[in-house]
Amino acid sequence: MLRHSRRFGEGSGIGQLARLVNRQQALEARALLATRPADVHCLTLGGEHDKRFDRLLLDGLGQGGEGPQGYRGYLRTIGRLRPPPGTPGDDPRWERWAAEGRLGCRRPERTRGPGAAQCRTDR
Repeated sequence: MLRHSRRFGEGSGIGQLARLVNRQQALEARALLATRPADVHCLTLGGEHDKRFDRLLLDGLGQGGEGPQGYRGYLRTIGRLRPPPGTPGDDPRWERWAAEGRLGCRRPERTRGPGAAQCRTDR
């Protein structure tokens, strides 16, 4: 359980929501969501197969570069860069693929050891 967040401030909506969830205070958490804090997006779903959830995860809130972004671009990138099927698990291409996806770069620089990589930011 997260005890202290350096990412979300004490007074932020997401910080308040996290505390309520960690304390298992469901009614209070729902009441907070009903107030619509500025930094929390609440999506009420019609069931576990509601396609609005998929759209939110893939496309974000549809606010362009100003709002939260979805994962569609990231998933396309890691899918495109993935080693081909049948690539052995110990092949260094897996390490490079993981580093490229994590760091968001196309051409990682080799640092230390087999498969080690990091992105250069001076390009």
